[in-house]
Amino acid sequence: MGILLIIITSALLGLTLGGNDAGNVFGTAVATRFVRFRTAGLLTFFFVIVGAVLQGSKGIDTLSGITTQNINTSILVGLVVSFVGFILTMLGQPISLSQAVVGGLIGLGLTQNEVQWKMLWKVLICWLLTPLGAGIIAIICYKIMLVSLSHIKVGILTRETYIRRGLIISGIIGAYALGANNVANTVGMFAGTMKDVSNTELALLGGFFIGTGVLLFSKSVMMNIGKGIVLLDGFSALIVVLSSGITVYIFSLVGVPVSTTQAVVGAIVGVGIYHGVHTLQFKVIKDILLSWLVAPIASLILTSAGYAIFLNK
Repeated sequence: MGILLIIITSALLGLTLGGNDAGNVFGTAVATRFVRFRTAGLLTFFFVIVGAVLQGSKGIDTLSGITTQNINTSILVGLVVSFVGFILTMLGQPISLSQAVVGGLIGLGLTQNEVQWKMLWKVLICWLLTPLGAGIIAIICYKIMLVSLSHIKVGILTRETYIRRGLIISGIIGAYALGANNVANTVGMFAGTMKDVSNTELALLGGFFIGTGVLLFSKSVMMNIGKGIVLLDGFSALIVVLSSGITVYIFSLVGVPVSTTQAVVGAIVGVGIYHGVHTLQFKVIKDILLSWLVAPIASLILTSAGYAIFLNK
């Protein structure tokens, strides 16, 4: 029964993450109509699974080390995060599921007085660096690629073909990074609660559910991410996809699950700053920042309450 509940909880988390965070991989490409949604969805489905299986274990170890967990507490955190993520996804808000998961784990750890603060601070610092790093990388990539393209004389159609191919390649990098970095958010809290299941097997399970969520639920968030913050042309979309993918992959190597949403928003803001601050839609940015705060706080409160009511006996 416990294993079945774990699979169900992982499915809910994976579907929510896939439905929300796929917008961070191909959202700008789909919104600018350089890549069809179906193409984006299928590529993301495949490479998320590959990234999860090949490089998802480090992040799983990190999340499982924030606080002590058993099957019951892990399922509680998973259900709470799924609920919070589902509600915000249905509202079309690009949330950070990483923050929601960690918020739930903190709520659990506080009720048990077992938070591993050193590990938690490492995660929080990486969260702060994610949008900042993505914005800086976006500005650097924009300048380098703009200078490079200025020395290549091609027609408009040829240029758009190059941009489309670049968006697909960058999206593949982003999808791989999403799987490698964020699969921990779907199965990380279950690591160590089952003796006969390896991190790789958990990563495969989580990657499959994330990919399925991409195909079923991601279109509305893709359009919100791709058009809402600043109007992007194809070249700017390419910069956003590439720089956010690089950022998330860097943190995958560190072994800290970060928010792909924050990486993409940071990259989009970086592009907007390059074009001029007046191009930014500050109301949309404010709404997204608010959802980043709501997700972890709601998860923390609901997990603490759930533990006190159902498990603290």
